[in-house]
Amino acid sequence: MLTVPDPDATAAQMVRHGGELVIPVENRPYGRRQGGVRDPFGHLWVLGGEPR
Repeated sequence: MLTVPDPDATAAQMVRHGGELVIPVENRPYGRRQGGVRDPFGHLWVLGGEPR
């Protein structure tokens, strides 16, 4: 998992550059805001940060 300041903004930027949102960015029950984007090469990037 990559810890980023704003998982929503990071995921949106990745999608604008050809990624596919495969795990919606949401607050998780274990205290993280997390989601996942698959890049054009097939790699899954899980993004996490502080919950909103």
